[in-house]
Amino acid sequence: MNNEQTRKRMNEIIAEREVLLQELQEIRRDCLHDSYRIGNWSWRPGDIDVAKICNHCDEHLGNPSEEEYELFKKQ
Repeated sequence: MNNEQTRKRMNEIIAEREVLLQELQEIRRDCLHDSYRIGNWSWRPGDIDVAKICNHCDEHLGNPSEEEYELFKKQ
C-alpha cells in the first residue's frame, strides 16, 4: 500500500468511525437505562473507577451507593 492509498483508507476508516460514534450516542440517549450493574469503568486509558453501568447500552450512570460499592468489593 503506498502513501496515497494509506491516507485514503485512513480517511475512510475515520469517517466510518464518526458515523458509528454518532449512532452509539443516539442509542445511549434513547436507552431507558432501567437495569444496571456495578463494574469497573475506564474513562480514559489508565484510569478506572467503580461505577453504575447500564446493562443494555453500557452507558456510565454515575457512582454506586456505599452499599452497592461494598457488595461489589466482596465479589
